[in-house]
Amino acid sequence: MAASMLIRGYRLRRVSNFSLTNIAKCIFRDKGFPRRPGACLFPTNEGNGNGIRRLVGTRNLFAFDGNESIPEEKVGNEVFGFGNIGQFTETVFTEEDVDFHFTIYKGIIGKWGQNLRRLRSETGLHFDVKASTTALLVSGSDAETAKKATEIITQEVQLFKKWVRKVLTVEDADIRDRIFCLLLGERGHNLKRLQMETGSDFGLDFTKTSLIITKGLDRPCDEAFNRATEKVKQDAQLLKTLHKKVFVDEDVDVYHHIRRCFIKDIEQKVTTWKLETGKDLSDFDIEYIKTGFLVYGNSAEVVKIITEKVRQNIKRIKNLTKTVTTDEDNEFHHRIFHQFFGKNNHNLRKVKSLSGVDFQVSFATKRTVALVSGSNSEELKKAVEVVTREIQLIKYGYTQ
Repeated sequence: MAASMLIRGYRLRRVSNFSLTNIAKCIFRDKGFPRRPGACLFPTNEGNGNGIRRLVGTRNLFAFDGNESIPEEKVGNEVFGFGNIGQFTETVFTEEDVDFHFTIYKGIIGKWGQNLRRLRSETGLHFDVKASTTALLVSGSDAETAKKATEIITQEVQLFKKWVRKVLTVEDADIRDRIFCLLLGERGHNLKRLQMETGSDFGLDFTKTSLIITKGLDRPCDEAFNRATEKVKQDAQLLKTLHKKVFVDEDVDVYHHIRRCFIKDIEQKVTTWKLETGKDLSDFDIEYIKTGFLVYGNSAEVVKIITEKVRQNIKRIKNLTKTVTTDEDNEFHHRIFHQFFGKNNHNLRKVKSLSGVDFQVSFATKRTVALVSGSNSEELKKAVEVVTREIQLIKYGYTQ
């Protein structure tokens, strides 16, 4: 049963060397609460009296075991050990890879601190574990406790290294996420298939730059797990070759403008690419992500060809894009934007029809400019003149 403690801040300062925040964190983790309190967030029993109901800002830390408060003296004795943790500290190195290191650290602590509490319970030692950049800091109330705890954590680290393995390094988060989803499959079907093929009950996870394969601590790292590791590595590497990312632009407005220009007549573009390459380019797809395009398919050759064609098109669109200043006033800029397009783009269609020029135009949201693109340099020149003239007419209408 989750229980909490009645603690008054200044009383704890006299019985421990830890700050109130650190003591609260230790108590929360030991009692199995998923939340870590901030400097001014402490648990109270405000609510229906059934223990901790919510976190509120308060000067003191109150806690209750059910509906009965714990005497202050009892609390002082119970948390005294927390105050001495940190006086004696040993270092356990894990892994140079920072992401992999923190994966091991999370495993050592366990969900809501369950594994750390298990180690404390089994050994009877009162210690704590913190993470630095590439090492774990093991602290105890005395030198002997810290030394014994360090030996235990070292064994745990070696065990975790055996059952947590990196299968692929992917710097790009978009590609990593997609590969991870494909390995899992819809509703986990592909993962189940891999488990059946290899005879290993393994799991998949990812860090900031890696995909990892995991196996339960209660199961030995047998040949089946080795087979699963190699199989997942092969599949992940293959999927990586079938995904290419094309960067467009960091400017969100420029990206959205180029995207609109690119997807216009996309089917005609693909038909042209087929004729140019003599390849069947039907088996691919393009996903539009934050600052670029993600190209993927079932053939590495097709993905490579499409990626190059997409890059060429983006470069061409950029070269055939100009900016037209609207007005320095941002509010006036947005008024011009709305009137330029008109209801249901009626005015834009009218401008194109009267001018006989086919162009693409977008109004930036972070700058007071319009982005104008044409199919060639001559069309672009005419389009800029048309857009500039229309903006001036709109501005003139507002000034009258």
